[in-house]
Amino acid sequence: MKKLLLILLCLPMIFSSCQKCQECEPSSANVIVGYEDVISHYVFSPTSNSTIAVYETVPVYAPIKFEEICRDDFASKSDYEAYIKYLEDADYTCKSDFWN
Repeated sequence: MKKLLLILLCLPMIFSSCQKCQECEPSSANVIVGYEDVISHYVFSPTSNSTIAVYETVPVYAPIKFEEICRDDFASKSDYEAYIKYLEDADYTCKSDFWN
């Protein structure tokens, strides 16, 4: 009987702790992390009788992963909610990770 009572007392704590975090991910799938020079084509130079490489600067993309935001990382609940609102205004989609 004592074990059942202990389990029933701990059960609400388990479910309340699951709602303290949210997963936020940006709406775009990739982000530019830098630029690199690549050879776009070659041109023959009659003055030097050689082929010259023409470089083009292109962006380098990397996949974006979600960011997990937990209420325990903030001093107050209002700071946590303000940060979630800031991310949503910056085109992130935040959802509770309870059902994920």
